[in-house]
Amino acid sequence: MDRIVDMLNSSKRVMELNRSEIESRKEEQRKQDKVKNDKNKERRKQLYDYNRLFNSEYIRLRNTLNSEKRRSVVKSLPTNINLKLWRRYLDVQFDGKCPLTGSDKIHIDHFIPLSWGHGGTYIGNIIPLSDHFNLSKHAKNPFIWAERRKIDVDKFNSLVEHLASLNQMTSKEFRDYVFWCEKNKRNEEQIRLDGNVTSVELWNQSPDNLKVFCDFVTDILRMNKKVSIDTRTIKKLCKESKITYHDIRREHVKKALGKNKVIIMDHIYLKLKR
Repeated sequence: MDRIVDMLNSSKRVMELNRSEIESRKEEQRKQDKVKNDKNKERRKQLYDYNRLFNSEYIRLRNTLNSEKRRSVVKSLPTNINLKLWRRYLDVQFDGKCPLTGSDKIHIDHFIPLSWGHGGTYIGNIIPLSDHFNLSKHAKNPFIWAERRKIDVDKFNSLVEHLASLNQMTSKEFRDYVFWCEKNKRNEEQIRLDGNVTSVELWNQSPDNLKVFCDFVTDILRMNKKVSIDTRTIKKLCKESKITYHDIRREHVKKALGKNKVIIMDHIYLKLKR
């Protein structure tokens, strides 16, 4: 019995020694971590002071771009730009200045405002704009805003032409697209329901754009009373009117062409009713 008691006491002593050793090790580790954190804190402070003195513009630009990207993400709009790409685009295309005023005090502006539920934060919709002009434009239609502000026409048209080329449109198509976005604003729920479909794709599928296609066909049918249009011609017309070949709807075409025309989409040709 005494032997068992001695073993238990010995075991307790071992446990107490181990516990004290573990505690001492933890305490030592805490001291080392504190020293390390103090060093890191000092280094962070030095880095912050250095950036504040020499990289303030870089920090401001990074924070602004991240803020605009977060706004797009919250609204489920496309965002595919990083700071490196934006700085290169800003320097190469605009020489780091506002394209309308030449000022180097610039903000990042969405040509199609995010509040419309269209566009996004990507090359083709964001531009550098002077701080005064950006606050003035806000969420207005850029074409109407430029006209009312009496912006230099050549500079504004040059900017529109550049954005249109990035979106693979002509200047007139891009203007129609912007006005369509203003007319068909979306809330966050509608954006989620549309899924991954971009604003350009929605515009391509809109009845207004199908009407453009129908106008092309109507002009051809007026010139030739007996005419058949093969697949190649239809696809060419679709390309010119910026709609997808499979997005053509019989009812839209029939309504645009009138009652005297017959549309046979199954055989992929259109002709006048005899």
